[in-house]
Amino acid sequence: MKKYRGHLEEGLEKSTEELRKADQQPQQDITERKHAEEMLRNSEISYRRLFETAQDGILLLDADTGQITDVNPYLIEMLGYSHNEFLGKKLWEIGLFKHIAENQAGFQKLQSEKYIRYENLPLETRGGQRIDVEFVSNAYSVDHKTVIQCNIRDITERRRAEEKLWKYCEHLEELVKERTTELRIANENLQQEITERKHVERVVQEAREYAESIVETVREPLAVLDTDLRVISVNHSFYQTFKVTPENIEGKLIYDLTNLQWNIPKLRVLLEEIIPRDNQFQNFEVEHEFPTIGRKIMLLNARQIYSKEISKRMILLAIEDITERKLAEIEIRKLNEELKQNITQLEAANKELEVFSYSISHDLRAPLRSLDGFSQVLFEDYANQLDEQGKDYLQRIRKASQHMAELIDALLMLSRMTRKEIHYETVDLSTLAQAILAELRQTQPKRQIEVVIEEGLVVKGDPQLLRVVIENLLANAWKYTSRKPEVRIEVGALRQEDGKRTYFVRDNGAGFDMAFADKLFKAFQRLHTPNEFPGVGIGLATVQRIIHRHGGRVWAEGEVEKGATFFFTLSNKR
Repeated sequence: MKKYRGHLEEGLEKSTEELRKADQQPQQDITERKHAEEMLRNSEISYRRLFETAQDGILLLDADTGQITDVNPYLIEMLGYSHNEFLGKKLWEIGLFKHIAENQAGFQKLQSEKYIRYENLPLETRGGQRIDVEFVSNAYSVDHKTVIQCNIRDITERRRAEEKLWKYCEHLEELVKERTTELRIANENLQQEITERKHVERVVQEAREYAESIVETVREPLAVLDTDLRVISVNHSFYQTFKVTPENIEGKLIYDLTNLQWNIPKLRVLLEEIIPRDNQFQNFEVEHEFPTIGRKIMLLNARQIYSKEISKRMILLAIEDITERKLAEIEIRKLNEELKQNITQLEAANKELEVFSYSISHDLRAPLRSLDGFSQVLFEDYANQLDEQGKDYLQRIRKASQHMAELIDALLMLSRMTRKEIHYETVDLSTLAQAILAELRQTQPKRQIEVVIEEGLVVKGDPQLLRVVIENLLANAWKYTSRKPEVRIEVGALRQEDGKRTYFVRDNGAGFDMAFADKLFKAFQRLHTPNEFPGVGIGLATVQRIIHRHGGRVWAEGEVEKGATFFFTLSNKR
C-alpha cells in the first residue's frame, strides 16, 4: 500500500507542476489582451461622447449598401423622426434626402467622393415643416469597412433673414420711388417738400433699423461692407464672437482690422471681385490666428446687396466658426486610427489565446486522463487491499481530475464564444425556449413544472450563440428550482418607452443575495456550493460575452429562496 501511495504522490506532484507552468505561461498574453480591450473601450467611449453631444445632426452610412447605421440625438430632434425610422434604411428609401440620393445610382456620388458639401438643401421634417440645411459628407474606413459620415446643419434661420432683407430692400426701393415722385410734384411748396423729405428720411431710418433687426436675429457673425471693403455695420454676434467694439470695427477695412488682422491675399481678391463682377463666393474656409480669440477655422460666404434708397452697392459677409466641427472630425479620424490599432492588437491577442487554448486542450488533458484512469484501475483491481480511507482518497483524486477536465472544457467554450464570427439571422426565441425545455423534461420526466413562454419573441442575431444563451439561462432555472415542490419558469419580454424590448427568464427557485450580484457573470464565481447545486461557474460568463457581442447588456435581480430573473437586451442596429 505504501508503494502505491508513493507512486501516486509522485504522479500528483508532476501533474501539479505541469499545471502550474501552464498557468504562468498565458498571464502575459492575457494582460496584453486586457490592455488592448481597455484602449478599445476608451476609444469607443470618446467617439460615442463626441457623436452624442455634437451640435450638428450626424448620420452614419454603410458605404457598400447605403444603409443608415446610426444617427445622433441632435438629428432626431431636428427632423422629428425616431431612431428606429432611420436605422437599417437605405439613404434613398427616406424621402428626406431625395435631392442627394434618389436611388442607388444617385448614391454612387457619395460612395466615390470622400468629401461632398451641399449648400441650402431643402428638407421636410416629420411635422411637415420645410427647413434648409447644409449637408456635408466625409468617407473614412473603420475596421476594413468604409463609413460615410453626413453632417447636417439647419441654416433655415439664416436663409430666411437674408430673404427678408432682400424683400424689404425691394419694398424700400418702391417706397422711395413713390416718395421721390411726390417730392417732385410738391416742389412748388417748399414747406411741403421739407416735410416730405423728413418723412422719407424717417422711412429710410425705419427701414435701416428693421434691416438691422433682421440681421441681429442671425446667430452667425454678419458684416456689411462698402465697395472699398470698409465695415459699415456688423451684428451683435460679430462683436461677441471676435470680442471687439464698434470703435475697433466701423469705418475700417475688413482685412486691416486690429483685432482681426485678416490680411489674407486670396480672401482680399475674392471680396474685391464681388462688386465689379456682380459675383459671390461660398464656403471659403480660412484657418487664422486671431489676436483676441486664438486660432480658429472660419467658413465665409459673401454676396452683393443693393440699397436703392442711397443708390449704393454693398457686400454682405457671413462668417461661421467651424473650429469645433473640424477638431471633432480630426479627433474622430484619430480615434478611428487608434481603433484600428486596438483592433489589430486585439486580433493578435486573440490568436495567441487561441494557441494557448489549444495547448490547454492538448497538454493538460493527457495527465488528467492518466490521473483518472490509474485511480480507477487502483480502485477496481486493488480494492480488497485498500481500507476505506484509501478508497476515499482515490475517489477524491478521480473527482478532482474530472472537475479539472470540466474546467478546461468550460474555458475552451468561453474562448470559442469570444472568437466565433456572428452571423445575423431572424431567431424565434419562443420556439427556441420551447425546444430546450422539452429536452430538459426528458432528463427528469417526473418533475412537475409550470412553464410560461410568451409567443412572438423574434429577434435578429446569431442562431447558434443565442441558443447557448437560452440554454444556459433555462438550465440554471431548471437546476435552481430542483428543491422546490411547486416550480414556475417564465420566458417573456418587457417593452420599454422607446419601443425596444427587454427579454427575461424568470424562476421561483433558490434565488440569490443582491449584495453578491456582481459576481454572477464572472467566470468560476459561484454563489452556491457544489454540494448544493453542481456546476463550474462558467455559464453566465458565457451568456454575458454573447450578449455583449450582440451589442446588448445582461443583468439579474433575485431574492434568497424567492427566485431570480435574468434580463438581457439586444442591439437593433442590424
